[in-house]
Amino acid sequence: MGSASEHKTTASQPIPYVATAERGKGRCGSCDVGTTVCWQICNCDHPLPFSPDLHVTRTLPIAESVHRALVGLAGNGQLVDCPELIGQDRFGQPMGGGHEHAKILPLDLDGDLVIDHVLLHSPMGLGEVAWSAIRALRMLRLGSRGCVGLRLVASDQTERAFVPELFPAFQGATSWTSVTPYVPPRYLKKSGKNSLVGQIQTELATRSLPAALLCEVVPEVSMAMRRFVRTRREGKLSPPQDVGFGLRLEFAQPVSGPVALGYASHFGLGWFAAIQHQPVRPVA
Repeated sequence: MGSASEHKTTASQPIPYVATAERGKGRCGSCDVGTTVCWQICNCDHPLPFSPDLHVTRTLPIAESVHRALVGLAGNGQLVDCPELIGQDRFGQPMGGGHEHAKILPLDLDGDLVIDHVLLHSPMGLGEVAWSAIRALRMLRLGSRGCVGLRLVASDQTERAFVPELFPAFQGATSWTSVTPYVPPRYLKKSGKNSLVGQIQTELATRSLPAALLCEVVPEVSMAMRRFVRTRREGKLSPPQDVGFGLRLEFAQPVSGPVALGYASHFGLGWFAAIQHQPVRPVA
């Protein structure tokens, strides 16, 4: 873990391992499209046995596996033209703007430290190619375990409004806490725009979120998340420094989620959840 000596810290806070989902209209093309889907990880209708490959500390590799599978299905052996999934246009150029393409967050909804659901949220919307891949994704390969099943259980295109029922408390909040470690996207400096606080404020601004009144490291949360995988698979860009932080953010006005910041935030790292007044489960 990186040094937090220059930042304010707090006493241990209960950390919810949940995420937010947003209903509404996306901005992918001219069609009204959904922005959020959720799969349940299943094992042929039997209880999912424990596997190290599904432990919450492997949030990043699981999200990468889901992404690889979706891109493969979207391309079907051809050039992939699905900017909401790959973050690039058809010519391979990165998309501008505020991280509007898909973010993937594996979830432990029953608190047993085993990933049991996967959330995908795309602020720009999900077009026909993406939806075709989403509906076709029914199996996921996970390391030594082999394959697990995926069952689409929620989307904001369904009339049942299942996703808001999974995450009923996220209508906006002023206090947010880490549910996965925040990994700085640039080398940390002691002060200035590349300090920990400086990088967080920049990340908020690039996502059209207001500046935080308070950014503080919570040592107990950082310690609980110390075993999370923080580097993407071989061949992908590594973080400048392999460090992760558990944070608390405070805003002047309620902020609507999701809040996902830093390195690999499109693959499950750097996610935050609103601090609720009811009891919540610890991450680890």
